[in-house]
Amino acid sequence: MQLIDRWGMIAGAPDGEDSAGRAKCRLLRPEEVVARACVTAQTAFEEFALKDWLLDVPIPINEEERKALNEPRTKTEINQPNQKDPN
Repeated sequence: MQLIDRWGMIAGAPDGEDSAGRAKCRLLRPEEVVARACVTAQTAFEEFALKDWLLDVPIPINEEERKALNEPRTKTEINQPNQKDPN
């Protein structure tokens, strides 16, 4: 989303010349902004993978999902059973 915000504010495309012969630019159309942001993100992640900079991070799951998966509780949850997760 930040890439869309950034490209939407600064990226331009050639738009001919003014009467003095100077190049003119126009802001990218919304679909061009999104396409550029997606290509930028994809290219970055491909490069991160080549450099082995990506980590597998487990997705947090709530209590109902954990029960459905039959996963054990963490030590913190066992030691503090009545405390709710603030998130």
